[in-house]
Amino acid sequence: MSQIATGYGLSSSTLDRLLPTLEGQDRYYNAFWSLLRDHALETTPDYHFSGSVVAIAMEYLAEKGISLPVNDSHSTIRAIMSADLSLAMCCDANQAGSIATAMHELHIDESELAGYYAEFTGEEWNNASDALKEGLDYIKRTLLLVEAGCEWVILFIG
Repeated sequence: MSQIATGYGLSSSTLDRLLPTLEGQDRYYNAFWSLLRDHALETTPDYHFSGSVVAIAMEYLAEKGISLPVNDSHSTIRAIMSADLSLAMCCDANQAGSIATAMHELHIDESELAGYYAEFTGEEWNNASDALKEGLDYIKRTLLLVEAGCEWVILFIG
């Protein structure tokens, strides 16, 4: 089964509500995902390719000087990390806005994307450029959830 990428925008109060589902030995993963789906904004539309391509897009951004952080200043984020839920990015609204601006200013050569994918994976893929472009767009749309009033954005790949 291929990995998936799922982004969310949420409030601090939703983060607080998620914490009890991850505390202690009896973690309630179904409750965690249910609360997240019911009380957070999910990045839409869904990402059409494997989440592993989003991970490669994150590496591409890092090489361009744009790092996607995992801000663990909130106790729920630390609990998510301890629960090994494949958290790839977590930003507060200020961080998300700054990163989205940097991504907007980044000149992306689409022909470079296919070469980057081949270099990164050692494989040629006809859809590599489109998949990476869509992955970069998915990351940016996740970051822009703060424009809808979200205080936090998170991205899971797994």
